Amino acid sequence: MIEMQDVQSPLAHRLLVTIGGGLLVLPGFLTDAVGLALLVPPLRRIALRLVAWRLGNPESNVSAATTIDGEWREVHTSASKMSDSLPPDSTRH
Repeated sequence: MIEMQDVQSPLAHRLLVTIGGGLLVLPGFLTDAVGLALLVPPLRRIALRLVAWRLGNPESNVSAATTIDGEWREVHTSASKMSDSLPPDSTRH
């Protein structure tokens, strides 16, 4: 897992400047406003801190992994045995 140790890294700033420039090319007031904001260094530092906080806060991660314990076993049956074991009102897909 990649950890952002230094949020003020030049690579992160270059990435945000590139994203800001790309947003300026797209049409729309909102994309232009965000693109211009990403070109201003103090606002870029705030954006980097927000991203680092969001990535570093495990409670805010919606897709956190959950482990479910269980047991399984593989059963090999032929097609005829399988159709015999189905309830009469079920369909086979």
